[in-house]
Amino acid sequence: AFDGSNIESITLPDGLLEIKDYGFARCENLKEITIPGTVQQMGYSVFNNCSNLTTINVNWENNEQPLGWDSNWVGNCNAEIINHDGSIINL
Repeated sequence: AFDGSNIESITLPDGLLEIKDYGFARCENLKEITIPGTVQQMGYSVFNNCSNLTTINVNWENNEQPLGWDSNWVGNCNAEIINHDGSIINL
């Protein structure tokens, strides 16, 4: 979808159910993204090579990664994952 684009920040819309494999891969200018709690599927290496991504905002119950999210969705970025309540999530 956004693979390789020049976006710097994005808030994905409520109601979004899935982000496909490599959805934001190679978005080297991406610094922050907000993912709604409605996302049930997260593909492989969604943020692969997003070297400037510092913040991933999520809305997770009990600070747990939802079922259906690939275990490698973060790819090789080192962004901090922040839940809606302000807590930091460690995967």
